[in-house]
Amino acid sequence: MKLNRIASLMIGFAALMPAQVGTVQNAALSQPATFGNPFALFPNFLPAYLLSSANIIAPRMLAVLSYPSPEAIANLGPAPVEIPVSAKLFLRPVGSSAATPLTVANAVVGSITFVVPAGFPLGGAELLYQIDSQPTQWTNVNVVQASFEFFRIGSGGPAIAQTVAAEGAFSNVGLATPAQPGQTLLLTGSGLGYGATVSATIGGVSTPVIYAGAQPVQVGRDEVLLQIPSGIPDGCYIPVTFTYNQTTVSTTISKTSDGSPCKHPWQLSVNDMKTLDSGGSLADGVVDLSTQLSAVTSTVASRNESASMNLSQITAAGIAAYFTPTPASGPSCTALTPSVGVYPAFLNGSFSVLLPVPAVPDIGASVTLQTPTTTIMLTGITGLGYYSGSLPPPTDGTLNNPPAIAGGNWTWQSSGGTDLAASSFGFTLPPPIQLNGGAPISLRRDQDQTITWNGAAFAAGATVNINLSGTPTLIGCTAPAGTGAVTIPASLLSGYAANTIGTLTAGLSESGSFPPHAQFQLQNGNTLLMFVSFSSSDSRPVAFQ
Repeated sequence: MKLNRIASLMIGFAALMPAQVGTVQNAALSQPATFGNPFALFPNFLPAYLLSSANIIAPRMLAVLSYPSPEAIANLGPAPVEIPVSAKLFLRPVGSSAATPLTVANAVVGSITFVVPAGFPLGGAELLYQIDSQPTQWTNVNVVQASFEFFRIGSGGPAIAQTVAAEGAFSNVGLATPAQPGQTLLLTGSGLGYGATVSATIGGVSTPVIYAGAQPVQVGRDEVLLQIPSGIPDGCYIPVTFTYNQTTVSTTISKTSDGSPCKHPWQLSVNDMKTLDSGGSLADGVVDLSTQLSAVTSTVASRNESASMNLSQITAAGIAAYFTPTPASGPSCTALTPSVGVYPAFLNGSFSVLLPVPAVPDIGASVTLQTPTTTIMLTGITGLGYYSGSLPPPTDGTLNNPPAIAGGNWTWQSSGGTDLAASSFGFTLPPPIQLNGGAPISLRRDQDQTITWNGAAFAAGATVNINLSGTPTLIGCTAPAGTGAVTIPASLLSGYAANTIGTLTAGLSESGSFPPHAQFQLQNGNTLLMFVSFSSSDSRPVAFQ
C-alpha cells in the first residue's frame, strides 16, 4: 500500500541481449499530472506508475519505452535523475520491411515517451529504437484495438478528475472539493484507440457517456466526459467504472450532494484532506505482522513469524488503495502460466515540482505489541523510522502448535518521543489460516477435490489465495476466506503427473476498507496514521494420486 516518497528509475530485465530488452507500456500512469496537461491539474503531484500489461499498445496511445542503460542504472537513488537523450523510434508490422517513424514526446535516459500512430495495423509488431549514437535495438510489441488507462493521482490512486461548468470553467475534484449530482465529470487517459464501444457507472448507477475519445489538442491523450447521476450516496471514494469493448477500468471520485468536503471514513480533518488533494502526504506507520506455517508431516511442522513497523508518509493514492472497490466473486480456480521474458519496468516521469519530504516523526525508541499472554517488543533507531521485533526461531512441532502472533485482542503502545507522547491503541487480529486435515495432502487427479480451512474465523473482506504447484501444472484459486472451502476441478488436476509430489499453499489476505488503524496528533499539529497489516499462510506437501 505504500508509495516511494520520491520516484526513482528502477529497471528489471532478464538476460541482457543485443535486442528485445526494452519494455513498452501505456504512459497514462507513468506520467505525472503536469506532463502536457492543458488544464495544469494538480501541479505538485508526484508521477504515477503503470499497472497494466507490458508491451501492449494501441493506436493513438501515449506509450513509454523503458530500456536498460548504464547511465540509468548508475543514477538509481533517492532523487529522480533525468538526463535528456536523442531518440529515434520506428514501428513496423512483423514480417514487413516498411517502418513507420514515431513522434517522440519526451526522451531521457532509460525512458522514451512516444505516440503510437493512428491507423497502424493490429497484431504483432517490432519497435525499433536508436538512442543517441548507440546501435539500433528492438523489442516485440502487440498492437491492439484499445488498451485504456486513466491518468491517476499516484500508483493505483483515483483518476485525475475535474467538473466542467456550462461556461467552460474547470474545477478540480478532490476529498475537500467533491463533485455534485448533475455535474459533468472530466477524466483523462490514454489508449482508447478507435472504434471502442463505451459505457460507464458511478456509484453503481449507469451514467451517460457524453464523450469518449481523443483530446482535441494533445496527441496521445483521451478524454471521458460523464454525467454524475442523482441518487447515489455521498462518499470520499465513490466507485467509477468505465467499460470499453467489454474491458472495464475502475477508479473512485469524491462526491457530496452539496459540494461540501466529504466525511472521510478515517475521520481525516478538512485540512488533512486538502493536504492530500494538493499532492501532499501525511505521516503514517504500518505494523507488519506475519505468521507462516510450513509442514512436512502432521508431526513435523514449523512456524516462521515476523513483526516490524515502518514510519513513512502516505499520499492520497496510498489511502485510496484501502478503499479500491473489488468485484465480489465466489471461489474459483484457474491454471496459471509462469512469468517468462522481460520483467516489467517502473519509470519516473518528467516533472519539475517536488514536494519536500517531511522527516520521520520521533515516537520513541520502542513499540510494544501485547496480549494477555504475549509481549513483542519492536525496537528501532530514532530518525530512521524502522522498528524490528525479535520472535522465537522456527522449531519442529505439530500442526497445532500455537503461534506467537495469534488471533484476539492486542494493544500497540509507543514509549513516546519528541513528536508524540507515550500513546496506545487496541486492535483485533483474526487467527492464522489453517488448512483442515493432515500432511501430506492426498489429491486425486480424476475427481474434483475440495480444500477446506478454518473459514468461520474470518470476516467479510478477507480473501484466501491457494497455489497448487507440481509437475508440470500450476493452479491458482481464490475464495472469500469466510466460505472455508474451494473446489479444484478434475479438469485442472488431470494435468499433474501421477505419483508425483507437489506443494499446496493457502495465504490469508486481510483486505477491505478498514484495517486496524488509529489516528494521533503530533506535537506540531500534523496527523500520524497508524495501520496494522496482518498476513498468514499454511504450506503442505501434496501427493497426486
